[in-house]
Amino acid sequence: MFETKALREDAHRQAGRAVVCVVQYGPNVVKDASIVPHRDAIGAVTTFSNLPIPISARPPVEPTTRRGKRPPIEPSSLIDAQGICAYSGIAAEYLFSCDQRAGARDADPAPLLEVYRHRESAVEEREELARLAATLGAERPAGDFFDAYWDEAIRLLRAHWTCVSKLAEALLEHHTLGGDRVDAIVLGQIV
Repeated sequence: MFETKALREDAHRQAGRAVVCVVQYGPNVVKDASIVPHRDAIGAVTTFSNLPIPISARPPVEPTTRRGKRPPIEPSSLIDAQGICAYSGIAAEYLFSCDQRAGARDADPAPLLEVYRHRESAVEEREELARLAATLGAERPAGDFFDAYWDEAIRLLRAHWTCVSKLAEALLEHHTLGGDRVDAIVLGQIV
């Protein structure tokens, strides 16, 4: 198959989203990851739940209240996890472009203009997170979401870049991967 630069970027975008999703939410959450080998089409990562509960926000197995009920999940932890996932695709695409640039002779590995361009391309993600916050009763303007989520997405992706690369290669080869295959690739690299 002929690979274009845009298709490789999208493969890394979707791989980054899938890896961060597995890292934050655990296995059996990603339903599938896909890329579309057509011009101007963007792939997707879908989960079994529209709002999965992050591992760090899951209540303990044993009840901790007097009446045996588990404590409620804080809306802010749901918003934060969704925010990191939302920016992970754009951050993965940015890191991939840095890798490509670093491989080129006499290239600046991460010019500030490139960082700004990728960060500012997340308009839809910011608006979606603002809607989610409003739905959960935590009003936050769309502009308040970006920096911390970008930084955390970059940190997680750098820590798991081998997983992202392997998953991107598998997406380029197969175009669609089921969640069980995504989990196997990601968890196989983490262990």
